[in-house]
Amino acid sequence: MLEHGRDGNGDGRVDLHEPDDALTSTAQNLAQKGRRRFRPYDEGTANVRILNEWNAATVLQGAIACAAARIDG
Repeated sequence: MLEHGRDGNGDGRVDLHEPDDALTSTAQNLAQKGRRRFRPYDEGTANVRILNEWNAATVLQGAIACAAARIDG
């Protein structure tokens, strides 16, 4: 698991209990699966299909899509 993690807070280690590391690791993983920044997160879009492949829990998909849309600005 940690081989896929990323150091998001710059302390030189990956700690998935650290919010910056967890968010950076998640973003990296989704990008590797094809997620595109600044693209919509509406039902039927490529980003939602990628979220579905990553985790089938629709509640979690919605939360991630909402957060990603806000981060993308």
